[in-house]
Amino acid sequence: IFKTCVVLAFTTYLSNMAQAQSGAASPGNCAIYAEMSAETVKKDARFEGQDSTAPALMKLAAAQSAKMDASMATVYEKSKAFGWDKAKVDELLAQETAAVRAAFFTSTMEKDRLYMDHLLVLDACAQGQPGDLGQSPEDFSALLQQMAQTVIK
Repeated sequence: IFKTCVVLAFTTYLSNMAQAQSGAASPGNCAIYAEMSAETVKKDARFEGQDSTAPALMKLAAAQSAKMDASMATVYEKSKAFGWDKAKVDELLAQETAAVRAAFFTSTMEKDRLYMDHLLVLDACAQGQPGDLGQSPEDFSALLQQMAQTVIK
């Protein structure tokens, strides 16, 4: 039980730190959602002919990954208070990454279809981190609007 509490505390710590910095979803989660959304858009027939959508999402993924990478030195340093070394932190982050990836689609979602749920997360990323989108906030907002119109068809 103690280990579970410590893992939850660490996950909460990372989440709270990211939310304090961004006001929205964490950069790591945003990167995963953007990457998985880009891969899904490539398979979703509703997005045929929208060739700029997946690359724009990958720009967001790259920007968020870079932001996450830049914060890792601080995460490693602060994790020492828990007695965790880099390997332990990396293990916990890998577990969190796997959980986010597994939760991208719910059991009722088709695997090659993008849903409004995904767009809401991407919007939260954009709202919380407008300077780290890999493109202008206006361009990303227009992209989200276009994607929403496609998704609700």
